[in-house]
Amino acid sequence: MKKTIYSVEWNGISEIHIEIEHSEKTNKLLHLINNFWSDSEEMLRLAKGDITEAVLKRITSEALRLVVTEDYGVNHLIQKLSEIDGYPVMDGSCGIRIVNYDSIEFEPEEMNILIVSDENGK
Repeated sequence: MKKTIYSVEWNGISEIHIEIEHSEKTNKLLHLINNFWSDSEEMLRLAKGDITEAVLKRITSEALRLVVTEDYGVNHLIQKLSEIDGYPVMDGSCGIRIVNYDSIEFEPEEMNILIVSDENGK
């Protein structure tokens, strides 16, 4: 079975590496993961019908949400993701493995401040 490690980048800020073991069993699992969520058709459409891309983005989105609140190590991140409904254990035993990720650093110099309104109603 062919294993591929994918790098999913988010806005140049963070990156996560996820390994997929391409097999019929894993393909069915990818569809189960995507179809669990109510926006499954939209996610698949945005991925141009590529179920691997759709699920990689879904996993990355959830993983980054967890990483923002806690600076998990990879093993702890795998454990936390597996506790969320709709996701399998991602240690490779089901054909999907989180290899590593970049921590998200919030740098003040990368932040922008815009005035949305002021007391003059502008």
